[in-house]
Amino acid sequence: MINNNLKLLLLHTSYKTFGGEDVSYLNEKQFIKEFYNVQEIKFSNKVALKTSDQISFFTNNNQSSNRKLEKKILDFKPNVLYVHNTWFKASLGVFEIAKKYNLHIILKIHNFRYDCINALHFKNNKPCHDCSIANRTPGIINKCYENSLLKSLGLTNYSKKYFKVLNEIVDSILVLTNFHKNYLEELGVDSKKIFVYPNYLEQKPIKQSIKQKYFVYAGRLSTDKGVDYLIDEWKSLKLKSYKLKIIGDGPLKNILNNDKSIEIVDAVPNNEIIDIINTSTAVINPTRLYEGQPTFLCEASMQKKVSIFPNYGGIREFFPQNYPFIFENHQSGSLRAKIQMVVENPLLVEKFENLNYQFLSNKLDKQNLIMKFNTVL
Repeated sequence: MINNNLKLLLLHTSYKTFGGEDVSYLNEKQFIKEFYNVQEIKFSNKVALKTSDQISFFTNNNQSSNRKLEKKILDFKPNVLYVHNTWFKASLGVFEIAKKYNLHIILKIHNFRYDCINALHFKNNKPCHDCSIANRTPGIINKCYENSLLKSLGLTNYSKKYFKVLNEIVDSILVLTNFHKNYLEELGVDSKKIFVYPNYLEQKPIKQSIKQKYFVYAGRLSTDKGVDYLIDEWKSLKLKSYKLKIIGDGPLKNILNNDKSIEIVDAVPNNEIIDIINTSTAVINPTRLYEGQPTFLCEASMQKKVSIFPNYGGIREFFPQNYPFIFENHQSGSLRAKIQMVVENPLLVEKFENLNYQFLSNKLDKQNLIMKFNTVL
């Protein structure tokens, strides 16, 4: 039943390249509309930049976006503004507009742009925490945003203002994991305004399929995603009867061409990825990043497949306790051992296929999620 007494305005800026945050936003929009009177205001980084956009890169206040939001507020008269991504077309001025009209402001955080200008805490093929809330100079000197000194300076100003917005303007902050909640608390953000609220994920039907002998990775083919580590570990295993399917595109794609045990699949629609997951032995995420909510792994759990992933960030929060297929990142042989464990322990795999499904189905249950969301309003 829709609560028409609460009008909720969603705000999101879509990325130049469609990615995980955009998918999460679309999923959540469809979910939230089942329960509230919802409208949206969208911005896009795909469109050609106007002079005002270029200016706003450094002022962090896009007057064109502000006017568009103000008109929407006057027309729709919402009670709540629910913000996802503001970088960079929407810009940070939208929070001041919402405050002007006394809206309850909810912000869902998907990355670390408030204290890292590339939003990833990753540089030179390893985790990076050179910058801090008090000192952002290393990010400028190292040209951490698009290898540009000027752009890195602009992004640093945005990052500083963004953190100030978190502390002083936003009423409720939603994060995907307890790991991220603790991270914000350590930076001094008021814990009372931080809520752990995972992304809704529509459950796809589980097809009755015969399991085939391959492991699968889907995502960007890059060093920060750990694809180079996955390739090295896979080659060392020499599993003659198994293959590794890698779905996606990226800078590491060309180094895979000469290995017959690795099959490269160009980026395909989500429904095709689900089909590939469905007939796989297991899926692998070798990431070196603080991932938020790993959509690929969650989709695997919903298809009753086990996942192999690193003991890093908050990924393990989407899996049951005592989960056995977690490897130690950057440790030679650790990922290899977990792949071997899956191959050699079919009964253990079957047990956690069911446990993963049960755990995540409950965690992402619609009623559980909407009850949590109601506590934020």
